Amino acid sequence: MRCVWDSEPWQQNEAEAWMIGNYATASASALWIVDHIETLPTELNSIWRKEFTGTSVLFLVNRYMFLLFIVMEGFQNFPGDGSDMQCHTVNIITTVFQSLALVTTNALFALRVYAIYNKNKVILGC
Repeated sequence: MRCVWDSEPWQQNEAEAWMIGNYATASASALWIVDHIETLPTELNSIWRKEFTGTSVLFLVNRYMFLLFIVMEGFQNFPGDGSDMQCHTVNIITTVFQSLALVTTNALFALRVYAIYNKNKVILGC
């Protein structure tokens, strides 16, 4: 049996880079999840106990789509014996969550800029 570490130097560097990338992703995900838990009481008071608005719904979609993206990304990075079809399905679901999180993040940033400019529609390109 040939181990990755017994292989060619470029393969060893590639394996090390892959491991470092996974460590960085796991660390960032852990920090984000801790922040998610820490800010949950504020979310409950500020969002869930008040009347929903378009902005609050956008915030919630963003917050939970990103959480689901992180969870699915974790599934993708852990080794397993899934079939190609299962891996493809997980990849599609992860991409959907990531895309929804990205779109809602950009929409929230646009709303912030709109608010900073005293709700001037010119800033939105209208």
